[in-house]
Amino acid sequence: MATNTTRAALLASIVAIGMGCGGGASDPPATGSIAGSLLGAAVSGVEIDLASHAGVQATVTNSAGHYAFADLPAGSYVVWPSLSGFIATPSLATVDVVAGGGATANFVIATGSGGSGAAIVNGGFENGTLAGWTSTGFTSVSTTAHSGGFSVQVGLPVKTLPVNSVSQSFIAPTVSSTLSFWYWNICTDSVTYDWATANLTDNTASITTVVLPKICTFPGSWTQVTSGVIPGHHYTLTLIDFDDNCCTSGQDPTYTLYDDVTVF
Repeated sequence: MATNTTRAALLASIVAIGMGCGGGASDPPATGSIAGSLLGAAVSGVEIDLASHAGVQATVTNSAGHYAFADLPAGSYVVWPSLSGFIATPSLATVDVVAGGGATANFVIATGSGGSGAAIVNGGFENGTLAGWTSTGFTSVSTTAHSGGFSVQVGLPVKTLPVNSVSQSFIAPTVSSTLSFWYWNICTDSVTYDWATANLTDNTASITTVVLPKICTFPGSWTQVTSGVIPGHHYTLTLIDFDDNCCTSGQDPTYTLYDDVTVF
């Protein structure tokens, strides 16, 4: 049985803990938030993606087309809607979050009939991230660019995973007829073992086209690839680097830069 002295000590401890947690002035919040709305067509249930150096997270819009991200550490973020069949303006937004503050990023949604390049999100990688793209294996933003300041590097100049890629799905705008991108393949092996390649899948027609056949070049240079697209069709473009990972020292690595992906 506890003595009166023990009970008094316990009570004193509880009071002290309570004062330590809430008795003094509260600390200012260390996080902020981003919220916004989709304006126009198909605004409900749309996935909204948020990217930062810490990674990517997602939420969906409510019945009013509103979304929100809470408890975000202060810093810069990229926000974009993932909505098949529609075009967002802007396609993505760069937002700065301050501690204790709330930032806003709204998007206007329209059917897939935009102008040059409107179907591709972040095709030039000029925000310095891979926002809008799905990555597999080792991928990163590179400052060796065909135009502007950035490109995407698929694979590494050291021993890496066999298959590395970035991909994006899009709707070909009604005024478009051509997909275009640039690549620079750095391959120190042979095309039998290492290569760059790219596939364009017409999801509407269930047809996959190899728009960049397997290639291994050294030192290589920026080269353009074009392929026809059908307005209104839903496509997935996959940009690939393959390295057979030969040899323990990995002395013949392969990687590929891609840039300026547009539909016009």
